[in-house]
Amino acid sequence: MTRGKGIDIIELFQKTYDLLVKRHSPSQVVFPSEVYVEIADDSDWHRNRKGYMKYSSVGLFQLNGKNWAVTRGVNGGGYPADAYRGDILVLEFDLKRASKDGRKIKKTPKTIEEELKGEIENSDYFRNSLIIGMYDGRLASTRSNNRGMRLMELLGDSSRFVAHEREIRDDVIHLDLRHVVSSPTLYKLEFVGFLTDSIEKVLID
Repeated sequence: MTRGKGIDIIELFQKTYDLLVKRHSPSQVVFPSEVYVEIADDSDWHRNRKGYMKYSSVGLFQLNGKNWAVTRGVNGGGYPADAYRGDILVLEFDLKRASKDGRKIKKTPKTIEEELKGEIENSDYFRNSLIIGMYDGRLASTRSNNRGMRLMELLGDSSRFVAHEREIRDDVIHLDLRHVVSSPTLYKLEFVGFLTDSIEKVLID
């Protein structure tokens, strides 16, 4: 949501994805229902409390001879996911399969949809997330994701793109001991182009 002085993390990711689409015109796969991926678990012996990222569609991009599946996630499923707002998930994805005689033949749309769904479902705990948007608007990645860490290096100190710094209530905390964010980090619109350029560089290199 745009909040006067800048754009929040969800709009940043959406506008970045939209710019990637504008530049590369990928084909789109829309799932019949949202794909849920576990990202957090605060369950115990008497209750089940899990957090998820939800994905509704995927763009199939081709950059520098490689095929990539790119999608945006939003959090859901209860308070364990509240530490996160969304992510951009990236998978290297082959649109062809080997036939019995060794030739490469195109996968059917149904096969593509089913394989994408399976690979996304196996991306729990941000395994394939290129970049993660935290609850306070900051950007993050997992150390186990080399592409994500490369992207964070390229972004470097992105404070020049911050339109509004996060505001935190030091006197109020959540049940998980996180401080309450009264106002998240907001970004300048020009950050969209820089983030898009950086994602392209990661996927092309």
